[in-house]
Amino acid sequence: MSVNNGKSVSDEARKRLLDGLKMRKHTGAELDTLARMNKALIEDEESRNPMSVAELQARLERYVNNEGWTAEVSVSEGQIVGYITYRHEANPVGPNGQTVHLKQFYISRGHRRMGFGTAAIALFRQKRLNRGDRVALEVLETNPRDWKFWQQLGFV
Repeated sequence: MSVNNGKSVSDEARKRLLDGLKMRKHTGAELDTLARMNKALIEDEESRNPMSVAELQARLERYVNNEGWTAEVSVSEGQIVGYITYRHEANPVGPNGQTVHLKQFYISRGHRRMGFGTAAIALFRQKRLNRGDRVALEVLETNPRDWKFWQQLGFV
């Protein structure tokens, strides 16, 4: 297992990192970090999106300030390890009248394959979803790794 710098992490340290995982709303000062993570997400998905980090930051600001999206960060031991953007949307045919639209989900490259993604989504489900909420995902068809992740979590 590796964290950020490629060093091996023991199972005990991994458990401590995961047990300490928290989710909270982003701060304005973290928008640059989230934009850089968004750029990495675009690269990882092999998307053709040409936006720069500055453009992605402006877009994220528009999402959260004007379009009703929430951006939250996943934090372990004081370090942002990922983020999620989502919003609640009306769904008149849904069991409780709403859908939670999950737009972006990202775990930093140095924290992957350690359980952070699964733990972050479990925390999201526990803290942000209501019983009966439907979840709509945005996943690129050209990204089989992401499809597999969401399938393993029971979303697809």
